[in-house]
Amino acid sequence: MDDTLAMRDLLVRLDQKVGDGFAQIHAKLDAMERRADGHDKRLTELEQEAIQRKAALADYDAVKKRLATIETERAAEKGFLAGGRWVVGLVSGAIASIATLAVKFVPLMFAAT
Repeated sequence: MDDTLAMRDLLVRLDQKVGDGFAQIHAKLDAMERRADGHDKRLTELEQEAIQRKAALADYDAVKKRLATIETERAAEKGFLAGGRWVVGLVSGAIASIATLAVKFVPLMFAAT
C-alpha cells in the first residue's frame, strides 16, 4: 500500500507539473498573440497613414497647380492693367494734343471763312 501511495503522490505531482507547464505555455502563447495583435494593429495604422499621406500629397499637388494658375492669371491681369494705363495715358496725351491744336487752329479756320 505504501508503494501505491508513493506512486499516486508521484502521479499527482507529475500531473501538477504538467498542468503548470501547460499553463506557462498558454500564458506565453497568449503574450505572443497579444504582441502579434499589437504588431498587426500598428501595421494597419501605418498603412492607413500611408494611404492618407498619398491623398494629402495629391491634394497638395492640386492646390499647388491651382496656385500656379492663379499666379499666372494675376500676372496677366497686372500686365493687362499696366497696358491699359499706358493706353489711357496715350489717349489722354492725344486728346490733350488735339485740344491744344484745336484751340490754336479752330479760330483761324473760322476767321478764314
